[in-house]
Amino acid sequence: MNKKEIESSIISGRRIILEYLWHSYYFVPDNDYIQYTNKILPVMQEICTGIDGFPEKAEIINCFQEFGSLRSSLDILEKANISFTKFFVSGEKVKDREFLWRNKEISKEDIIVSLQSVYDKYSIAKPVKINLPIDNISMELFLLYKLAASEQKKEIIADELCLYENHLLKWIELYFKAQEEKCSLKNADTLYKGLFMFSRIYLLHDYFFLKEIYGEI
Repeated sequence: MNKKEIESSIISGRRIILEYLWHSYYFVPDNDYIQYTNKILPVMQEICTGIDGFPEKAEIINCFQEFGSLRSSLDILEKANISFTKFFVSGEKVKDREFLWRNKEISKEDIIVSLQSVYDKYSIAKPVKINLPIDNISMELFLLYKLAASEQKKEIIADELCLYENHLLKWIELYFKAQEEKCSLKNADTLYKGLFMFSRIYLLHDYFFLKEIYGEI
């Protein structure tokens, strides 16, 4: 494939990955999610292998493979739900809103107004199944996914880059590292350990990919 064909393939693939990531941090796991995960984990392993210099890829792949080995377990869904509660619901969860990481640098109101302006600009409807503030990690990933799912015109890529530069890159590395530290490499925690590590590295790679193609359009 030539460079344009490779870029087109990456653009298509990133929509799939971003959709899966926001689902992972937004929805309580059910049987459909477990099936979804089993289908997409090999793709994420390929990404880890295919990107030169992808740090910690061996550990990420090991986490995904360890989770994959639980497929035949009758209580895998229960274990996934326990892990989801631990990371996103319980009173001991890691703080999961941008303003909680940046409250001395920028006000909560300014963050919300900035994010809301992107929703309004593209008439993006927020998911309503679970009511979360728009600076929650899953909601910021949802917004990024919705932009990525649009035709990648220069203006849209510019707004994706702004979402990264003005929001996600300001806090997600610290957030995902804090989540990784909560992981126990037992039962379904292995899935989330891999997801947290993959997200931290992949999103930064995605940002630099967008910067590269933005300069070529």
